Amino acid sequence: MGLKLDLHTHCYEATLSTDVDAIKKIVNAVKARNLDGVAITEHIDKDYGYRVKEIVEEHFDNAILIIPGQEMNTDLLHVQVVELYISDNTIFRFVAHPYHVTDFSRYVAAHADELHGVEIENFQHRWEMNQIDKHRIQAIAVEHGLMLLTNSDAHSLDDIGRYYNEVDLEELYMRIAQKRCQDTSNER
Repeated sequence: MGLKLDLHTHCYEATLSTDVDAIKKIVNAVKARNLDGVAITEHIDKDYGYRVKEIVEEHFDNAILIIPGQEMNTDLLHVQVVELYISDNTIFRFVAHPYHVTDFSRYVAAHADELHGVEIENFQHRWEMNQIDKHRIQAIAVEHGLMLLTNSDAHSLDDIGRYYNEVDLEELYMRIAQKRCQDTSNER
């Protein structure tokens, strides 16, 4: 049985802080949803996720798993990618809320060797996600070996874990190894 993980959250937008009390609220929100952990994926900012991870390790005895990450824009207007920093220099990348199927298809065709997954459900964008051709998204995912993900994209503590995945970290590592996607930026 896998870990219950919400792999797309914006906790800084919910707390606007990196102090211990704010991080305690994140830990409590994750536990209230009976999750094992979250990926913290702020927009174009991976430092916040690393800071939260450090605080959870130092002050909360690793009560929950924190995976640092970030959500980034791409060269296509309607495509955003989330990077999860699973360990040093190891990245799991997925396309977030692909509600513009044509751009999604074009992006995957051009970057399939760098991608490991795609959101098939997203709580924050559930209206848009309910309008898309999910069969086409799934077919593209299968064609390119992408893992189907279900995440909250929470921008508030109450929304953390509304959608989540049951996944083993080993499966994420396996998908990364298959595509040999390495972080070469050496930046945090």
